[in-house]
Order: sequence, then structure tokens, then C-alpha cells
Amino acid sequence: MTVVEQTEQMGTGHAVRLGLTALRGWEGTVSHSLRRRAPVEPRDRDCLGEEIAQRGQPAILTAELSDPHGYGRVIRDGQGRVVAVVEEKDASDDERRIREVNAGIYAAPAAFLRQSTGRLSPRNARASSI
Repeated sequence: MTVVEQTEQMGTGHAVRLGLTALRGWEGTVSHSLRRRAPVEPRDRDCLGEEIAQRGQPAILTAELSDPHGYGRVIRDGQGRVVAVVEEKDASDDERRIREVNAGIYAAPAAFLRQSTGRLSPRNARASSI
């Protein structure tokens, strides 16, 4: 396991980008967890790794909370696929009523992360308020 500290807080994508610098040449699965995350069982974290192994696609662990205040809401399409995570500050009133939240644990193939983090920009309410 390699741990990389994000000293300048510039968002999750930035943290992943930093972590990838320490993993030059690594082509396996990369997992990432937020410091503040929803409560999850260890067996649920293990399922995330199994999902990656079976599908080879990025995966996010979600949780349904009775009080989702403060967490990013998980937005799904008509087929149940996760299409976005909307942070509380950016969420509409309808989105704030969603109880499924980003549990803060991710896993994805390193190649996917290298490609996708290069396209990120901090355009959300939290970034605007810093």
C-alpha cells in the first residue's frame, strides 16, 4: 500500500492525481477513500474490490442514510447507473432529498484514473467558497 498526503486541499480529483504520481507505471486497481466518509461495514468495502475485479470498471461505494446532510448525493440514471455525485452545497432541493450518498470509497483501474483526472476542474460551490 502506498499512502500520499494531500497537503493542499483542492478536492478529491486532485488527491487522486497526486496519488497517481506515486504509482507511475502501475496498471492495477487504485482505491481511494475520503477522510470524512459515511459509515460502512468492512464487508461492503471488500465488495467494491470484487466489483472492480469482475467488471474492470470504476466503482463507488454508496450508502443510504436517514440523515444525509453534509454528504454528496448520488445521482442515478433510469437504468440505475451512477452518473454524478452532487455535493450538498451544489445540490438542488430535489437532490438534497436523495438519501443515497457517496460513502467516500472508490476504486478504479489506474489507466481510467490517469485519463479522467486530467479533465477535471474545480467548478463547484465548495471550490468557489475557498
